[in-house]
Amino acid sequence: MIYHICERTAWQAALAAGRYSAASLAAEGFIHCSTREQALAVAEAFYRGKEDLLLLCIDESRLLPPLRWEAPAQGRRGHRN
Repeated sequence: MIYHICERTAWQAALAAGRYSAASLAAEGFIHCSTREQALAVAEAFYRGKEDLLLLCIDESRLLPPLRWEAPAQGRRGHRN
């Protein structure tokens, strides 16, 4: 499993639309995801003080195209292309 943090309103919109697309997909070409071990640090670094967040649990075997891992750098998370 991999994990993605999103705002509840974004997830509710995705449910209504039948498709989820993070803002980073349009801006950077991928959706930021984390391992279980990284998720708390990501939340603290990028979402501190925000409320109404969800942690999406993603079965990476169901992704198309395949998951692509990058070594985390300061301020970066693993992602899929």
